[in-house]
Amino acid sequence: MTAVAEPTAQHVAAVECRCVRITFSADETRLTTAAQRMVTWGSRRWRGRANYLSYPPLARWALFPGPPVTAPDPMPADLIRAAVTGCVAGPPEALLPAAIMLSTGCPARMLARRTAGQMYGDLRWWACDEDDADLAASIAEALISTAGGSITRPAAP
Repeated sequence: MTAVAEPTAQHVAAVECRCVRITFSADETRLTTAAQRMVTWGSRRWRGRANYLSYPPLARWALFPGPPVTAPDPMPADLIRAAVTGCVAGPPEALLPAAIMLSTGCPARMLARRTAGQMYGDLRWWACDEDDADLAASIAEALISTAGGSITRPAAP
């Protein structure tokens, strides 16, 4: 995906980003618990910080003409703003993307279905060259592994 961003009226820059996708299955309760713990840690990082808008990934994503995720999925700035005030919450399927966004600033979303205590997820995040896509992949893989899960489609390098 290439987007044209206008950081100032004086110049226009093309910003490259890519979508990274993994699919997985994991124990729903264990994944929810692990992801909630990571969201709590990520929220603690931002709590009370007035300067969160200067975080480089947020500045980059603010330049895109349209977000890669669609409503009602939040963008990283929405989650970090909520974390600043101590109000990050959401359903279980929102926790894994929230953990990625709070830690890396990369927009993320997940579609999930549940069957007999298992969560089957299709997790995607978007990363520019300067973003930490590898950290996002490591977070997702660690949380899924902690939940006794397996990745059926690994993230591409």
